[in-house]
Amino acid sequence: MKYLIALLLALGLSGCQTGQSSPFLPQDIPAAGPYRHDGTGIVFPTTSGIFLRTRILRFDEQARHIMVAYNSELIAQPVILNAYVYPAPQVSSFGSPADVSAAARHQLVLNHQQQQKQEILALHKTGKLVGEQPVTLDYRGQAITGLRADFEFVEPFAGEVQPIRSSLYLFELGESMLKFRVSAPASVDSEAAAKAMIEEIAGSSAGEPL
Repeated sequence: MKYLIALLLALGLSGCQTGQSSPFLPQDIPAAGPYRHDGTGIVFPTTSGIFLRTRILRFDEQARHIMVAYNSELIAQPVILNAYVYPAPQVSSFGSPADVSAAARHQLVLNHQQQQKQEILALHKTGKLVGEQPVTLDYRGQAITGLRADFEFVEPFAGEVQPIRSSLYLFELGESMLKFRVSAPASVDSEAAAKAMIEEIAGSSAGEPL
């Protein structure tokens, strides 16, 4: 217990680094074809299913933290899917036992999940969290358990103010986090298209080094 307390105190003093608070100004990454993220080997296609890639942004010099934006090409099925890769919360063990470091890292990920949900609600004043559940993702032949949180809010979308359903997906992939935001009008069924896209992106890194 004393190891865990000391470790969490150190983390509290140093802050949780996720790559999202850098002063680096976001920059576009030009890519004519599939884009491979060097840190994870994840490949982001130009098109897949109903989705067309519209933008790639990096939030640090080394492009460890990126955002890849996709829009649906179907007017009758407007869906926005944004994918993010960024460094996972890190633990400095200071010689602590492996199980203590693992527990501290798990707590950091849980804290990060809470932070992400709070940020979404802060940005969408009409928003509410309507559900959350564990979700699994096949990543390099392993089932990775992450979080899915569903939100509802009323905002402009596709040219009109309407009820929106937006989902957050968060997965820890060793040294990196993989995040998805999927948003669509509440009247649009985006489940199958989003699921296929998320699975394709996660599966693209098979066999690649971290």
